[in-house]
Amino acid sequence: MENNSNFQRRTGYVLGTPNLRNVNIENLVFVSVETVPELRSYDYLSPDMQRLWRQASSDMGLGDMTPQESYIQAAGRMAEFGRVAAIAVAVIRRHERDEENYLITSVYTSKDEAKLLSEFSGMIDNFFKNPAGHYVVGHAIRRIDMPFYAKRLIVNGVEMPSIFDPEGRRSLPASLIDTADYWAFSDLAAPRLSAELVARAVGVDTSAEDYDYGKAARLYHEEDNVEELSQRAVRKVLTSAQLLLRFRTQETIPAERIISK
Repeated sequence: MENNSNFQRRTGYVLGTPNLRNVNIENLVFVSVETVPELRSYDYLSPDMQRLWRQASSDMGLGDMTPQESYIQAAGRMAEFGRVAAIAVAVIRRHERDEENYLITSVYTSKDEAKLLSEFSGMIDNFFKNPAGHYVVGHAIRRIDMPFYAKRLIVNGVEMPSIFDPEGRRSLPASLIDTADYWAFSDLAAPRLSAELVARAVGVDTSAEDYDYGKAARLYHEEDNVEELSQRAVRKVLTSAQLLLRFRTQETIPAERIISK
């Protein structure tokens, strides 16, 4: 049987992901990364990066758009052309007073991407001081959010959290729980569906929306509306948390027990 390290190297997935019923939900941190094009427009790219963007956009099937249009619409998908604009985080805590679960959210954001990444990485390192049974959770986090974040750490010269750089291999940690993968039920060939679609299918109330990279680019570069970008990330991270509870056949957490810090 193929071992976990070979399987992870070949597919990007990790064998032996935890049984959700056996996970302590207070040892989970839910994460959603909001990304945008690094520059305001294609015209701000160097000639070499313009050439490389034209190739990348063609590879993505966007050859019918002008480079200017495709850059706004899709550069935020790629860490080589995008940047992190905001990272939303949520944890679940049980209150001693009423013995109910509460969802507590916070957001990391800054025009200085290196500062944003460094602050978030510090939180991750602190969270994993005692790594046993602790997990980072999100929807499509293994294929999208965490690879993008890790690559932007390298671009910005920010040190990786220890869990992201085991023995210097720069591999994704096993300490990730991806709700998109759980919904796929181990079918690695199945398409990873949006958080909104899965949430609505299983009856989870959600204000998350399918990610629109073009809208995110306009909010960030044209409207300077980082607050709305942050709230988009919060909506997705809350949906991920509610999905995980639903997958554990637990009640979701109502709006009156969701707290923003």
